[in-house]
Amino acid sequence: MGSPWHGNEVHVSDSSSVADHCSGHALSDSKDSELRSLCSHTHSLKCLQCERLSDVLFCMERYLVESNTKFAPEELEDLLYKHSEAVKAIQSWKAHQLRSVRQDAARTVCLGALNESTVLITQDWAMRFLPVKYRESQSDWFGKRGISWHISVVTRKNKGQYESQSFVHIVENTSQDSSVVLRITEHTLRSLKEENPTIDTAFLRQDNAGCYHNSAVIASCFLMKFNTGISVRRVDFSDPQGEFKTAILSNGGVNGVRVAVVDAAVATCELPQVKLDGVSMLNNFEFSSEAVTVWRAFDVGQGKQISKSKLHVPNFSQACRFDCNVSPGDFVVVSQETSKKPGLDGTLEEETKGDGDKEDATVLFSCPNEGCVKMYKRHSGLEKHLSFGKCRMIPEKEDLLDKAKRTYHALLKEDTNTAKALGAGTVEMTDGVSLSEGWALKTAKKSTRFNEAQKKYLEDKFNLGQQTGHKQDPERVAKDMRFAKKADGSRLFSRNEFLSAQQIQSFFSRMASSKLRQVAGISDSDIRAAQYEQELCYTRQVVLDEVQLQHPIAYDNFNLCDMHKERSLKTLSIAMLKIVCEYFGVCTDGFHARRKAEYISALEELIKACSCCSI
Repeated sequence: MGSPWHGNEVHVSDSSSVADHCSGHALSDSKDSELRSLCSHTHSLKCLQCERLSDVLFCMERYLVESNTKFAPEELEDLLYKHSEAVKAIQSWKAHQLRSVRQDAARTVCLGALNESTVLITQDWAMRFLPVKYRESQSDWFGKRGISWHISVVTRKNKGQYESQSFVHIVENTSQDSSVVLRITEHTLRSLKEENPTIDTAFLRQDNAGCYHNSAVIASCFLMKFNTGISVRRVDFSDPQGEFKTAILSNGGVNGVRVAVVDAAVATCELPQVKLDGVSMLNNFEFSSEAVTVWRAFDVGQGKQISKSKLHVPNFSQACRFDCNVSPGDFVVVSQETSKKPGLDGTLEEETKGDGDKEDATVLFSCPNEGCVKMYKRHSGLEKHLSFGKCRMIPEKEDLLDKAKRTYHALLKEDTNTAKALGAGTVEMTDGVSLSEGWALKTAKKSTRFNEAQKKYLEDKFNLGQQTGHKQDPERVAKDMRFAKKADGSRLFSRNEFLSAQQIQSFFSRMASSKLRQVAGISDSDIRAAQYEQELCYTRQVVLDEVQLQHPIAYDNFNLCDMHKERSLKTLSIAMLKIVCEYFGVCTDGFHARRKAEYISALEELIKACSCCSI
């Protein structure tokens, strides 16, 4: 049957009677009237596809709860926790899809406003250029520091044609932070103005990386007009990550691509101290001379206006300016105005599928966006559509028999007197339950205070990794935590005390940073490199763990080697000793059910094979 809410992006619209599909309703902030879009309709319909998703998730949870006798208590807790986390992830993905559709509208609006004096600049960091050695293994490749590439693609419309050029700034041995981004943006705008004096306005489009999405960078946009001659009119953050396909310069370079090598010493600058409450929740910014208007989602509500004085924007300064040599280049034509008839060069021809037109056998490339029916004869035409075009979304059609089956099923499932079929995929609301206003908005992450048991468990895991040299993988620790037991075999944590891999990773990073700072002469860049290496060394560790037992031999947070030396294995209960033996594959056939000595003796034989016992 496919995805439970297949085609969700197709049905998203600015105004819909289905709460799941109405982006104005889903992205309105009910607590702020300026960031709220009032619907002129009621959300009295529900989508059968979206409801089927909710039903499936509910039935899965009910099955687990009602089948509690089929699972061991710890296994049931683990399954319920996995289910709740999966539900959160699915709901987040559904909200992400809706936000993506709404935020992409900002791109098409900006493209429609382009002319000879206005440009759209899309920015992102490309993958780092890494020095490699011959036949380098994957475990050696991860965790390296290399040369950062920042790409800015500039687009304008000149005499009815889209033109583009790209700036590649190569910065060696520097972090990808806001100060570097600010100086690169300033250099790009200044270079454009020097070579194209008619350009006076720029729209910026970036992803949600912290180096772009912060108060200091937003406030500094007010200064660009004075320093470059080009004013920043809008800044829009896209919900999806990663907007670029990396191109490699070779054989004299690529037409329309310009490269600048930037020295790390001049790539950073002191950013102004600016505080903008909730900046991470804001995604669209429109600048005027004395204020900035902000939105949580594109064009939802009239927008909240924040004065320049309230942001405490500093006076104009040359502090964020740097000079470097940039390769020569100019705008190149990338697309023409759309024609109603197919062209012969593959740049404009389109054939729609599913709207009654006969499919053209010569059409090879279809738009990858779900629900879009545009198709092209050449790959170049598809690329131009993805960069500058607008998708044509048409919901999947079903024949009359399919429609009758779905309607009949809905009438059987619902009260036939109150559930009137309205068409494919929608029925009237019968219980009055609808998604709340703003259900798809991003929410601020709540900080979690760990209790003493959680802290001790994670500290023991971290210290065990320090002793063995095999850093603990947060994913594995999160799983171990759900089955962790005390010495008497009882559960160490309840379901509401389980931690995610991200929470554990953050805790380990803080511990690693704290230990490194205790060593004199360690710089911040070295700390970041050490943390990055710690996060990506799991590949090497897995191979070593599979080859042989490593010292110390440990189960969860129990160091069996130390317990053997301290003769404290007897503190473990028989149930716990059985679990440890099963984990290491120690045969316990014929052992007396109530004698610890047999289990302890078997574990001691295992421990004697460890290198610590031969010293």
